[in-house]
Order: sequence, then C-alpha cells, then structure tokens
Amino acid sequence: MAKAFKKREEQKVWEMWVARYPYMDKKNFISFNDFLKKFEAPVHMQTSLQSPDKSVQERYKKMKMKIKKPSK
Repeated sequence: MAKAFKKREEQKVWEMWVARYPYMDKKNFISFNDFLKKFEAPVHMQTSLQSPDKSVQERYKKMKMKIKKPSK
C-alpha cells in the first residue's frame, strides 16, 4: 500500500515537472530528480483520522503552492 501511495505521489510530481519543462532554460533548469527531492518527505507511519484520499489531496495542494509558475 505504501509503495502504491509513493508511486501515485511521484506521478503527480512528474506531471507538475512536465508542465514546467517548456518554461525552463539553462538558468532555471531543474532535473526531475532534484524536483522530486523537494517534495519527498519522510514517511511516518501514523494513524490519521482523515481518509487517505483527503490526505493525498491536501499534500498535493501543498506541493502545488511550493511551485511558483515562472513568468515569461
């Protein structure tokens, strides 16, 4: 289950990176691995009162807020 969750999170980060890729140049290029590291956090095995889907949605929103869309 944890492996599936990690893959799903990685897929979301990949989609964000792909969306930013066309706006990258030599000055602001970031590899996917470096981009992914920004979002990786230690996984704590805690029981949560929230449903897993809600937790994923909240984490996704936090990740999106960390990324500022580059200006043209």
